[in-house]
Amino acid sequence: MKPLITPHTTLSDTKRIIKCVEKDHGIVNEIIKHFNDADQRIVMRATWTLLHLSFAHPELVEPKFGELLKLLRSPNTQTGAIRNCIRIFTVCNIPERYSAEIFDLCMSYLKNNIMPHAVRAFAINTLCILCNSYPELSHEVKLVLNELKKYPQAPSIQVWLRRADKALTNIKPQ
Repeated sequence: MKPLITPHTTLSDTKRIIKCVEKDHGIVNEIIKHFNDADQRIVMRATWTLLHLSFAHPELVEPKFGELLKLLRSPNTQTGAIRNCIRIFTVCNIPERYSAEIFDLCMSYLKNNIMPHAVRAFAINTLCILCNSYPELSHEVKLVLNELKKYPQAPSIQVWLRRADKALTNIKPQ
């Protein structure tokens, strides 16, 4: 039997998988099983497939946040998989029980200058989303963002810092 996800899974393969998931929701569990693969390319493709599924059916991905967080806690997770997971958090509703851990992970990714820009940018976006739900966190996020502004940042990060400023300005801590 051919594996669902391979290192060479393409966008057309991903779209085919999503159509299959629409008929059989159990396939989401098959995608998640690939998170344990030794080949990090397969793990990245599995999270990429889940990301595309979250665009079409976020309700099928939200119950899998526990598995996403388990993957993010793993020390050897490839940065492409991290990027996809953080991006999923920007698309789906973050359940309250995972909010604190997602907040902590995003703060650590944001502060980590060796993380790829996309990971840090999606972390900023996720933090702003969390601050909308939990306004009391906005002060802490603003402190970190202001500290980052003191140092040279890549243009992509500068854009997200400006967007975050604008978004957080409208949030009034309670």
